[in-house]
Amino acid sequence: MKPPRHFLLASDFDQTLSFNDSGFELSELLGVHGFEHKVAGLAHSHLVQQGGELAYLIRHDPEFRGVRREHLVEAGRRVRLKGGLKPFVELLARGVEGNQFSFFVVSAAPREVVVSALDGPVIAGLHSLAASNLGGEEAPDEDTLVCGDDAVAKALVLELAGKITSGSAIDAGPLASARALEGMTAVIVNVNKRYKAHAGLRITGVR
Repeated sequence: MKPPRHFLLASDFDQTLSFNDSGFELSELLGVHGFEHKVAGLAHSHLVQQGGELAYLIRHDPEFRGVRREHLVEAGRRVRLKGGLKPFVELLARGVEGNQFSFFVVSAAPREVVVSALDGPVIAGLHSLAASNLGGEEAPDEDTLVCGDDAVAKALVLELAGKITSGSAIDAGPLASARALEGMTAVIVNVNKRYKAHAGLRITGVR
């Protein structure tokens, strides 16, 4: 009997988690108007990588300065993804005709939104990878940083990260480190804007 094939399935759900649904929900909680216009402006200026709009607004837009942890948690509870996710994950867990699946969500959303929306282990990482650098004939020549508190889930995400770049996938510690990784995204965006480049990260001395 042939052993089942094992697939690592990752989805970003960025339209829901990173800015679209969660962004509208958060704007409603804060009483902020014109969220869609703000996102369109960021896209037009190329100031933020796709999927990082909400995280950027929370850090830099005056109308979002009042965001607190409870707002992010509530926005995660409200997004429509949560209701349909459990049966989907259960279907994958059962496997399909000799195929097994390990399913993970890879998102640029604030971690509080992701934790609340998914209600499961959360691993943060891949913040420095630009979507425009993926999907080409050659893997991006850069390293990736991954952090989280669940050792099993982190190991699988490190495996995934190691396959999508030509560099190293590096364990960056507990989930609390995600704040620093999110801030690093803004730094890389500024570098890319200044030098008209597609810069990434390299961590020296670790291989």
